[in-house]
Amino acid sequence: MDLLLSGNSPLGEVLAAPSAPLLNGIAVCLIDVADKDRRDRLATRDGGRWEQAAPDAFCGWAAWRRGHARDPSFRPDVIINGSWPEMAWHRWTTWTA
Repeated sequence: MDLLLSGNSPLGEVLAAPSAPLLNGIAVCLIDVADKDRRDRLATRDGGRWEQAAPDAFCGWAAWRRGHARDPSFRPDVIINGSWPEMAWHRWTTWTA
């Protein structure tokens, strides 16, 4: 059986989930958009909804996601600090690009 999980969870978070060892395999694809396009889409789709700092936060999260996808050791604190104690971060924190 194949399963497609589409969401906003970075690979490190998926691998650290308590149920991750139950998977027979995993493949990941980061679908991204340029920051200018991201800002334009937010303004067009949700005009006036976001505070001034929100698009910057969205772009900051996207930049972190790109860094994490290239190199799992890039700023692991972003998802580890303050996380659920059941997460098994050791499954990937020693990985390198």
